[in-house]
Amino acid sequence: MSALFERQAANVSHRAILERTLEPREIPIITTVKTYEQRLSAAIPGLPPFEVLNDLLLNPPKNWLPGAAIQLSLNGTKPSWTQDDWSFIPFDLSSISQLDAKETTTFPNNVTITTSALRARLECEQVPEVANTSTWLIHPDEIDSQATPTDLEGLEKYYSFNHTMFGGSPSNTSAFGTSAMLSCCSNGTRDDLNSAVIGYWSPVNVEEFPNADSQWPIPFVTKWIVGKPVTVPGRDENQGPMLLFKDVPDLQAARCMPIVETSDAKVVVDVETGMVQSYEIISSVGPAKSAWSEVFVRHAPTHGNATQQYDKKYRGPLNVTTSYGVLFMGSMFKAADPNLGPEGTLFMESLRDNAFIMRDAETGMNMDLMTYSMYSLANKDPQALLDYATLVTHANHTFQTFFQHFISNGLSLEQGGWGYQKIGDNSTHALGEPVTLDGRVLPRRKYASLHTNRTVEALVSHRTQVLHMNAIATYLSVAIIIWLIGTTAVVSSLQRRYTSPLLRDVQLIADVLVLVAGSDHLLRFVEERGVALKNANDVKTMLGWFKDRDGEVRWGIEVVGGRDAAEWVDAPKTGWHAQDGSRRGWISWRKAQS
Repeated sequence: MSALFERQAANVSHRAILERTLEPREIPIITTVKTYEQRLSAAIPGLPPFEVLNDLLLNPPKNWLPGAAIQLSLNGTKPSWTQDDWSFIPFDLSSISQLDAKETTTFPNNVTITTSALRARLECEQVPEVANTSTWLIHPDEIDSQATPTDLEGLEKYYSFNHTMFGGSPSNTSAFGTSAMLSCCSNGTRDDLNSAVIGYWSPVNVEEFPNADSQWPIPFVTKWIVGKPVTVPGRDENQGPMLLFKDVPDLQAARCMPIVETSDAKVVVDVETGMVQSYEIISSVGPAKSAWSEVFVRHAPTHGNATQQYDKKYRGPLNVTTSYGVLFMGSMFKAADPNLGPEGTLFMESLRDNAFIMRDAETGMNMDLMTYSMYSLANKDPQALLDYATLVTHANHTFQTFFQHFISNGLSLEQGGWGYQKIGDNSTHALGEPVTLDGRVLPRRKYASLHTNRTVEALVSHRTQVLHMNAIATYLSVAIIIWLIGTTAVVSSLQRRYTSPLLRDVQLIADVLVLVAGSDHLLRFVEERGVALKNANDVKTMLGWFKDRDGEVRWGIEVVGGRDAAEWVDAPKTGWHAQDGSRRGWISWRKAQS
């Protein structure tokens, strides 16, 4: 029976109403930038898009790239309100935490809630031009003589990456993250070269970056290169070194199109940490068109209610609206060269800024944070990413994780974040008219109103210890109880049948002597026959009421029949036997005898 109950964890649930403050972002991100550089007096018309991206990369509180790389490469903590490839709009759960703080619970509390979900993924295809080395490799003597090193003796037949890889194809891009040529990194000396690894994500038609006049999303190419390069010094200190290969390096590349999708989900979240325990997508998955709707749109400056004239010569603060998908992709591409601006990039890769680049001249490694994350997912096996399926799988995982960190960065339950806005946000109403680079006014865009409900019903549950009946022990105990009840019933029935004539308890030898004390006939037979009386068939005895030799009516055992047979009579209507309880009557009788 001790095993009948056991401790077991169980869920205790109750419903609560939570306030909803955020909804999926429909309006673009507003960034106020300058239109000129401090060292120049004239306005730079192409500067605003780069300034918008710099606001993400060079502003530490807004910088989200390292966190994503740390999660993938060092098994860091994932953002709250995320699971698998999905990000979920968060809620303020402090009211639930305060309510449950009054109770002592051993296990963390969970809340089940319906919310909006957002994810990013890639659709990739193999780059067929990889098989044709002439589309991505050239000899150094074919490069502009002003850009090549002065000392190429013995290196004329070496290979260098073309300034434009896969030229004339839909995958037209560069080996580096920008249009610059690679300068790093070799592994070993010219006479003793070892393998080096290089990898970058770069947009197609990389010279057009940041693609302010293009239709987004734009595809990009992820590349993985394994070879034995040698570093050749440049012409001077301003001209970076050149990376040359004696043999054709191994290359794998994929052309990928970014996709952002949205849906509704039912999620189970830990109240204290915001970590998603499980989720279920409950509606159809569709494209998040607002992620790409606006691409670095300028808005005419305003002073009070008046709109100021804007043109290429305007010098002052400028509001630029950009969709969050454009910011996400643009900041990843620009991270390879944070100093990239409208004047273009250096011909050779700059080695001065390593904020978002993983370079190691000793081991021969040169890659952006995205490719380094892929490299880590492949257990830093250089050959693994040369497999196209592995390359695409890790690229997609990396893309999803970086997007989750981007969405979670700087997120506020009151003001929203990159992918979410506060309900009914109309901050774009205060902006001036959208204008082109030369000041021509554009039609003002209308943004969808989602009419989001400001409250939502949640199911709050916490696990606690309860006593649980063990099934096997329960069935066994019930069977034992049934057997005991049955046995008791049988014994009681037999006792009633065979012991009902007993008017008093017969427990001791003295009780037996009392029953035969006045039985003259029985005592005579005992005296005459002794022990042999036990086996005598001619003597019968009976327990009942009879008259002894003195004529007194008594209850006991006497011989039935025979000479001078005892007279058997009915029980008297009064006396000890008529009192309540056979035991009490026996005691009274004994007292009377004494």
